[in-house]
Amino acid sequence: RELCSPFERVKLICVLRNQANFLQSAYQQVSRFRVPPAWSKVLETALEKQRFDGLTLNYDRLCSRIFDGFSRNEVRFVAYDAARREPDGLVRTLFSEVGCLGILGHVKNPDVTRANRSQSPLATLLANRLAAPRVPTERQRAQAQTRLAWLLGPASRTTLFTRSEVTAMTDAFDASNAALADRIAPHQPGFAIGPMLPRGADIWRDEFDQILAAA
Repeated sequence: RELCSPFERVKLICVLRNQANFLQSAYQQVSRFRVPPAWSKVLETALEKQRFDGLTLNYDRLCSRIFDGFSRNEVRFVAYDAARREPDGLVRTLFSEVGCLGILGHVKNPDVTRANRSQSPLATLLANRLAAPRVPTERQRAQAQTRLAWLLGPASRTTLFTRSEVTAMTDAFDASNAALADRIAPHQPGFAIGPMLPRGADIWRDEFDQILAAA
């Protein structure tokens, strides 16, 4: 809050993604720079302690910390998954929140080569397995992506989760997500997180392991 003290008005925008996609994305980000825990351990910690690598997955708890420093009128929560479905996606939502929607049409899309795009989640997992106990090199990550495309097809949407694990994530976070929605309802009626992994997957991790075993 002290960092904002020079400003007369402050608006904090907090973008929240369903916990399954957020956990998967965070695991992939960590995997780029250091060896992450085994996925089974990552999931266990997420379900039991509701956190990963110092990041909380309990958004109602996060909300409490935010409101320690900011008033409710200074904070806006954005549901990432809902914003992505809007025309122009999350960018439009953020421009709208900061009152700059009128200039959106003049903003050029960034060069795709500069986009921070993650590889397929199962390609990350495969690269980690191949490189263990070291961090995968760029070449190993590319090889894992190529092999995955050969095994599953280039357009296959994959996930680190199994279906039962997504159900477990839903059970673990439904209550705290609902508590957050209730807390901010006077200022943001209808706000909701989820559902978990809303786009699903073509290939789930347990199916991938079966395919690898048969290859």
